[in-house]
Amino acid sequence: MKRSVLIIDDEKDQAAGLAKALSKLTTATHFDYAYEEIDILESIENKYFSLAIVDLRMDKFEIDGVDIIKKIFQINPFAKVIIVSAFTGEYFSQIKDLLTTGKIVDVIEKQEFTSFSSQLSIIIERYHTLLFENPSEINAALLEFYSQSKNESDAFKKGEKFEHFVSLLFQSIGFNSVNKRVKDKSLNEVDLIIRNDIEDRFISKIDLSVSLANIS
Repeated sequence: MKRSVLIIDDEKDQAAGLAKALSKLTTATHFDYAYEEIDILESIENKYFSLAIVDLRMDKFEIDGVDIIKKIFQINPFAKVIIVSAFTGEYFSQIKDLLTTGKIVDVIEKQEFTSFSSQLSIIIERYHTLLFENPSEINAALLEFYSQSKNESDAFKKGEKFEHFVSLLFQSIGFNSVNKRVKDKSLNEVDLIIRNDIEDRFISKIDLSVSLANIS
């Protein structure tokens, strides 16, 4: 399973700069970033990440970091979040409920860039070390999605939840993203096209267009 971090910020230079700095400071970790609203939502939906770094204040968007974090928890029960902001006090009443979920790794105040990125790299390393020493957390996330899908009575929501379960299942063994999702009108089938970027000769020979039939 890969160590993969998604950085979310509404400023491109900040997102790209932080990804570059953390790549130098943190070993064996893939860093990706998103800075436009559509790209952020698409990345949350389709890309694999074990950890997200989310800025709270996003003046350019209709949504803010709190909305994004809630969306992450809804789509990916495995992922955890580091909150970063220079305005944490303004959002305290909104993030206090998020803190009780156990899915917020830390809340970091933005500061001088070198100190800020160094602090983040330490937290990321520590989090991934603990995670990979305890793989039961990954299994728990998969079971959570599976049970949600199985117990859902609405056909559309059932298919959607099962689709996320299968996506997470593939992503947990190293696939970075789902390239395309196709749902038929009857909601009885979901097709996932998953990019094969695993360095495994056996898996590289397999067609990774996955069809999920009769999910309702």
